[in-house]
Amino acid sequence: STAPSYQEAVVSTQSTGKLQIRSTTSGWKTIYNKKGQWLSRDSDEGITEDKWCLNDCALTLPIQPSSWRLARTDFDLSSAKIEALSPTVLDSHTMDATSSPQDIETEYYASGTKYDTMTFSKTGGVLVTSSVTFGAHPIKTVNSTAVIDDSNSFQFQYSVPFKRAEAQGSWFGCRAPAGKKVQCSAVMERSQVTVPYTQTWQSKSKGSCTWVVAGSFTRVQDSKLDQQIEEL
Repeated sequence: STAPSYQEAVVSTQSTGKLQIRSTTSGWKTIYNKKGQWLSRDSDEGITEDKWCLNDCALTLPIQPSSWRLARTDFDLSSAKIEALSPTVLDSHTMDATSSPQDIETEYYASGTKYDTMTFSKTGGVLVTSSVTFGAHPIKTVNSTAVIDDSNSFQFQYSVPFKRAEAQGSWFGCRAPAGKKVQCSAVMERSQVTVPYTQTWQSKSKGSCTWVVAGSFTRVQDSKLDQQIEEL
């Protein structure tokens, strides 16, 4: 659940040991000084500040590596969106045999870089420090369906793209049959899959304390280098 943000606070007398706060969306709440901390503006007396919460599970927020661990990641595969993006064309050759009594052919070499970019975008839930990283299985597409890739796990950081690159290169033959005109292109198809997710973070010191982070996972991926032949 999301931790509330309060904008007003009134401290009662130290003898009662409590704090009253309210937000723009809720009335006054009373938080008790359970640890009996003595707050004072004088650095020689007690402490100058402390953190009290309606929910003790919020005491160590925002989520940070020293206090929290990722308990689980859940994907809403039923809401997955898969779309084809414009392919990357590395090379293209046109062979014209429209006025030739025999086939015309050529051979060429094409090379480039295949990219695979994955991002966990955070859109809701509790605050998370920028130093937080987490391991998770990504999403992949199989037969135009989004599935969890259980064979791979990577380290991610919220809203920071995780990118992999792989060199591609191959020789291709391009032939136009007699009386025909064709275009041969060395291409890498490009696709994008987006899936909503929720993550449950658990306190390292108090297992019953959990908070949720939500957002969307996006993967933009090139296919392996291949050739497409089109008759013109």
